[in-house]
Amino acid sequence: MAVTAVDIKSRVEFDSGTSWGAFGPYERIDGVVKFGVDPENPANSGIIDLQHSPVGSAGLVNFSSDFVLLTPSTKESSRLLVDVVNRGRKRAISDFNMASPNLTPSSTIEPGDGFLFERGYTVVSIGWQYDVYRSGALLGMDPPPVQLDGKPVEGTNLVEIRPNERIKSSLLANRVHKPYPASSTNNAKATMYVKDWEDGPQEEIPRTEWSFS
Repeated sequence: MAVTAVDIKSRVEFDSGTSWGAFGPYERIDGVVKFGVDPENPANSGIIDLQHSPVGSAGLVNFSSDFVLLTPSTKESSRLLVDVVNRGRKRAISDFNMASPNLTPSSTIEPGDGFLFERGYTVVSIGWQYDVYRSGALLGMDPPPVQLDGKPVEGTNLVEIRPNERIKSSLLANRVHKPYPASSTNNAKATMYVKDWEDGPQEEIPRTEWSFS
């Protein structure tokens, strides 16, 4: 896998130019990183359905991800920490720098006690989920399409819905992510199960008692 291009959207000083020990002030760079994957390379054989994605002029399957980079602006960085974000949220700084966690997604990054910065770490957060509603607060990815005979792939997908109250409808989505489109609202093979707790016994709801809309 190779980085084919980097599009920088913004570049600003971090935390109003605070100096972090011997490594000085940091800067924040937001943008999109583009990747290319060779489907003929045996090292990539473990990537599911890669062979069913279109290739570009260079023979690579292309995709892109949002990123946020924090790095010393006047000194050479000592090492790199890659933060593969969870549900689009940047977590490395809050976890390592003892910053107060933000329960509401935000584009702001609190520096905390500066543990990583005082040791010269460059920290890059990269989106990897395609179903995240991308914004300044949430990082996502544009994956390559998967097609068979030029048509989108249809198949079985598992969606877990955990309501905190009685509901009559729900998106086919995990938590607050983008929903999966149903291939047909009359799919007789679709099933729905209900259980009272995560590892409890499940009971199938008759297909006649629920429907897609």
